[in-house]
Amino acid sequence: MMNKLESKATRFSLVNAFFLAWCSQLAYEDQNIVSLALREKHFDAIKTYDTQDTQVFVAMNEESMIVSFRGTSTLKDAMTDINVNLVDGVGGRVHEGFVIALNHAWRDLYKTILTNRGKRSLWFTGHSLGAGLACLATAKFVQEKDEPVNGLYTFGQPRTGDRRFA
Repeated sequence: MMNKLESKATRFSLVNAFFLAWCSQLAYEDQNIVSLALREKHFDAIKTYDTQDTQVFVAMNEESMIVSFRGTSTLKDAMTDINVNLVDGVGGRVHEGFVIALNHAWRDLYKTILTNRGKRSLWFTGHSLGAGLACLATAKFVQEKDEPVNGLYTFGQPRTGDRRFA
């Protein structure tokens, strides 16, 4: 069931949930494992980032592009998690630690997505801390950059923002 992404889905898809949960798990692996695993599913890892303890990979095939954020796995990640102050952000007040972590990779990540997207569908995913980052990245992409996103699938997502943000 997780061998393919339904790239044209416009509503919740169990197939996509399974596939993107797998991508969320894969984000915890090193770059070589990510690349090998994605190739088996007919995706190419076009970029992986490890910037000040923010990890994310971007993968694509002819139809789709996936952005998958790694969740909490280090003490530094845990420190990001507990920085729960809410600050002004896109769409409302948002988790300060998540904003800081996303900003470490945002400029290069955004450029990579825009440069390589073409007509591909765009999907964001993550687990734990990665889910919060995926949620913020989706909000920035849609609300701040006015770019379409096909889907956001998160797993074990902590509170990312206030009611207005939600």
